[in-house]
Amino acid sequence: MAILDFFKPVSTWTVDKVGEYLDRHHPEDFTLLDVRQPKEYEEAHLPGAVLMPMAELEKRLGELKANKPTIVYCASGVRSRAAASVLGNAGFTEVYNMGGGIHAWQGLVATGTPEPDLDYFSLAETAEEHVALAWLLEEGARAFYEGISDMVQDREAASLFRELTEAEEHHKSTLEALYEGFAGCRIPADFPRGVLKTEPQKQLMEGGLPVEQALQWASKRP
Repeated sequence: MAILDFFKPVSTWTVDKVGEYLDRHHPEDFTLLDVRQPKEYEEAHLPGAVLMPMAELEKRLGELKANKPTIVYCASGVRSRAAASVLGNAGFTEVYNMGGGIHAWQGLVATGTPEPDLDYFSLAETAEEHVALAWLLEEGARAFYEGISDMVQDREAASLFRELTEAEEHHKSTLEALYEGFAGCRIPADFPRGVLKTEPQKQLMEGGLPVEQALQWASKRP
């Protein structure tokens, strides 16, 4: 990274525009990138943001999807502007700097260090085992949404999370059909646990977070 990266023109979005974009799009459709230091991230970050400190950015570009819209932020917008320039030079097709950084952000923030189980799928060797593990992640997400629906007081919010709970059941059905396609036979009665040689020690949700930890985190926030 060169000093000129701090001065090159980049596309900048206001925090309001970023908030609107996040509300309208699924998290898998874009990358939200935090280029601050780990301690800053731990104190407060936008939910779902990937931490990649500025000094590590160029070495870790391969971890990001160049064809996805990427929204970059830092504390005040200076580091993220340079990061957006670096990403643009690296061939990223759609990059936006969040002007004002997290200091200007008025929405909810998360705290603490994310602790995903990055070795989760190392428990699988075959395609069938990968599907079984994916099914358990969907079940974890279902349990999370169900827990939230029991936790919130607002009726509309509770109804929304019950709908999300039902959606996870549909996802599980899709994976069951996928399993039958790989295995060439009907799904066994003890699926998915009967398919796995080793079962995860904790119930995890998509993203690799323990369901219990996620519910505890959510219980302390509006």
